[in-house]
Amino acid sequence: IKPEVFNGKDEEWQDWKFGFQGQAALLGVLDQMKMAEQEAEAPSFETMDDTLIDGARLLWHVLIQYCKGKSRQIAKRQSEEKERP
Repeated sequence: IKPEVFNGKDEEWQDWKFGFQGQAALLGVLDQMKMAEQEAEAPSFETMDDTLIDGARLLWHVLIQYCKGKSRQIAKRQSEEKERP
């Protein structure tokens, strides 16, 4: 079971997000993802322990596999602004 690829259309966001949350739960990173969503800014790798960094890496690599078009460009821009571990 995997979510569909998200292309950035606002009207498809809620359904896609629900599917992606299911994938994150299977991978054991849903709680970490939800905690990061509550932060005003993206968490810094300097403040994470090794377990959180591993979860962030996994979540990032899964996320970019399910984005294309506008959403992939946003993810790419974020990646360039914050150096990945």
